[in-house]
Amino acid sequence: MKFSNKIILVFSLLIAVAILYRLIPMPSGVYGFTPMFAMAIFGGVLFKADKKYAFALPLITFFLSDVLFEILYKAGKWSVPGFYSGQLVNYILFALTTCVGFYIKKAKFSNIAIASIVAPTLFYVLSNFSVWLMGAYYPKSLKGLKECYIAGWPFYFPYSILTTLVFSTFLFGIYSLIKDKISAKNNFAA
Repeated sequence: MKFSNKIILVFSLLIAVAILYRLIPMPSGVYGFTPMFAMAIFGGVLFKADKKYAFALPLITFFLSDVLFEILYKAGKWSVPGFYSGQLVNYILFALTTCVGFYIKKAKFSNIAIASIVAPTLFYVLSNFSVWLMGAYYPKSLKGLKECYIAGWPFYFPYSILTTLVFSTFLFGIYSLIKDKISAKNNFAA
């Protein structure tokens, strides 16, 4: 895929908007309201042929926003640090959600909707399992695993799925409109 200045600008804007969106304080009890999974799916579909870019789009966004959170945290302006133990596992698991986009053959609504459920679900199941397995917060028993999944539930349902569906629809819709406009312009010029 050839990168033009317009594509670089659009993706820079996507990254900037996602970072700013992560900074918006959500009402109490609203967790997981983020465009990050949608960006991972979008990157997986768009850059299937060159997977390093598929992983780069969401991971660069995640990393830059975490750097910003860390700076704000150290300045006393944010309540949660940007970097914490277990962060690397989250990055790996988040990159794994990008792979969901690789399996979308055609970017139609039903496929995007399924991916919007699969990506956050995959992350929820694997990230909570890793917290249980590697952490000291829960007993290493089925009861402890259940407690871990229950504690993680508000971060997963319903907001992770809903926002992934909304942002995926938005990203793929805008992309389709831009692609159609460019195609029409090229056909007109020919």
